[in-house]
Amino acid sequence: MKVDLASGTASEVKNTTEAGFESLAVTVPRGCQTGGNGQIAEFKVQKQFVDGNDQTPVTLNIRCFTGVPLEQSLTVLPNDGPFGNFEVKFIVEEFEDGALNCEVWESALDNYSGSFECFSEGNCEIVESMCVFDGVNMGQDNLCVIRNYPDPVKITVTSEWLYDSEEYVPEDSVIVDLNCRNVFDGDGEPENGSMRWTWTFDNESPDQVATVYPDWEGLTDCRIETQPANSAVESTNSCSEWTPILLGDGPLTCTVTNSVFFEGIPTLSQYGLLLLSLLMLFAGTIALRRF
Repeated sequence: MKVDLASGTASEVKNTTEAGFESLAVTVPRGCQTGGNGQIAEFKVQKQFVDGNDQTPVTLNIRCFTGVPLEQSLTVLPNDGPFGNFEVKFIVEEFEDGALNCEVWESALDNYSGSFECFSEGNCEIVESMCVFDGVNMGQDNLCVIRNYPDPVKITVTSEWLYDSEEYVPEDSVIVDLNCRNVFDGDGEPENGSMRWTWTFDNESPDQVATVYPDWEGLTDCRIETQPANSAVESTNSCSEWTPILLGDGPLTCTVTNSVFFEGIPTLSQYGLLLLSLLMLFAGTIALRRF
């Protein structure tokens, strides 16, 4: 529509035929006077998923103990803000200059944790995952920065040892490699978008834990490969196939089972050695008589 500033009447009124918008917000341009007492405060919120997630909508909120926010909550998708992927601006009017107190926060997100920073020409601080602004003046710059980090998934690797003889307990070992593809981050060694953890397990080794931050698109998967130190050990594991690791997954436990088989001549007691000596002596006597 076209509005006559003198009379307030509207002309050239037209209706849009577009459908499907979740919201269409038009805020007051900076420096323009609105109704009420003409005092305006702006609160800019810049929000970023550090893992590059550009599909999950976020809801940003403002609450003021004086004044009137034009919007109290906005649900947004990525836009072309100068910082990160999300940016909105809240406008508050009808307040006494220097007496405006407001809180800015985001609604909880599944599988993500947030960090907050605030910047202002006045007073601001972070309190309980909120940007808190006190004593705001008209025309003052106020900024709340929110960054979201994916929650980690813990992978525990444990080993068990099975022996075919109670008397045969060698100091055998096995090298265990945990490989994860398409990870955002973790505490392993990065390798071209993947990550690797390597441990050596013997029959007394404790469990090992890997921390994995999955890709937000659901492309992360992991598996385990084993390399026994000698041929007497045969290893299998419960994560030998690629296993999907998704945001929000609970802890995963992978068990490596090492079967140790008897090889070579066992260690004999002194009575066993005496018996073997007698058998060898008897066999030598028989041979002597034959010749």
